[in-house]
Amino acid sequence: MELWKQIPFAHLYEASSLGRIRNIETKKVKKSPNIEKLKKEQTRVRYTLKTNVKTSKNGKKGFYLHRIIAQTFLENPNN
Repeated sequence: MELWKQIPFAHLYEASSLGRIRNIETKKVKKSPNIEKLKKEQTRVRYTLKTNVKTSKNGKKGFYLHRIIAQTFLENPNN
């Protein structure tokens, strides 16, 4: 069963326990990247999300998928 939780640092989006990202209002899931291309280039999956804190002109910032999932689903009381 897929569990959705709001991303703590990007209040407009939710992350799923299966590694998918969607917009809370529209329920549209962000497009999945081409995994084979990423393997060839040896890069990680990265999404650009609108954040709670203004970090650029549009308030958008890039985040790696594995960090989004970890910060959303794992407890980290000692930081």
